[in-house]
Amino acid sequence: MPLSPELRDEILGCLRRSGYLLESRVVSSLADAGFFVEPNAAVMDSRSGKSREIDVLAEYYEYDPDHPKISVKSHFAIEAINNYLPLVLMTPYPGPPNIEVNDLRYVTVPDPNAFEEEIDLYEEKAVFEIVRYSQYCALTRKKSGDELMASHPDDLYASLLKLAEFTEQQVREVENREWHADDDYWRLWFWQGVLVVGGDLVTAVPDAAGELSIQEIDRASLIFSFHVAEQPTNLVIEIVRERALLPYLQRAVAADHRLTVRLHGIRSALASAALSKETL
Repeated sequence: MPLSPELRDEILGCLRRSGYLLESRVVSSLADAGFFVEPNAAVMDSRSGKSREIDVLAEYYEYDPDHPKISVKSHFAIEAINNYLPLVLMTPYPGPPNIEVNDLRYVTVPDPNAFEEEIDLYEEKAVFEIVRYSQYCALTRKKSGDELMASHPDDLYASLLKLAEFTEQQVREVENREWHADDDYWRLWFWQGVLVVGGDLVTAVPDAAGELSIQEIDRASLIFSFHVAEQPTNLVIEIVRERALLPYLQRAVAADHRLTVRLHGIRSALASAALSKETL
């Protein structure tokens, strides 16, 4: 029996409200741009021991014959939510002194190495180009005509927690990996959790007069607090509107390429110095 027009419209409306179509568009957009994309990636939850899914894992890497034995790349863990009402970020993070924020999660191989002290990774990756926020909330309305309510919905918190725990787990796995003794690659690998929102993203921050000012934005950083092995920690998660996702990822890839060139220059200089020393 064919679907009735009413049921067809109801199904379409349901899918549009969900995050499934958003996730599908994200996968297609990144694949078309040359990213390696893994949708619905199964990962192990270290707390429960059960498998769960990350909406999208993505990375961009192509062999560069001009810079051999150098590997610089970013791994992106992406969760997608289709928010009907705006997601709100509040309270710009004032910076230290008391809390160390994991602005960058990365691993270097070898460790120790000859390049990390030569490069300002925070500057190269433009960590502080946008404001970091320490609070968030979602807006809901129980039914049409009701006042808006601000809250931390369980599904939103679960997505943020999943990104944070997955990122931390991946970094630790690579840190603990045993590399082959003959492996002489220089590696600089980054991990970043990204929450993509299909709806609006706004900030609510007091202006100079102390009045709360609402501003629409395309991207911001959220300092997300959670626990690892019962110890409190935090991680920066990027909150990005769908239309800004690909430009954001491409800027990260461009930064990785610049770092590849820098590492190659450092390695070449060290090799030249060693050769000169041998010929003396």
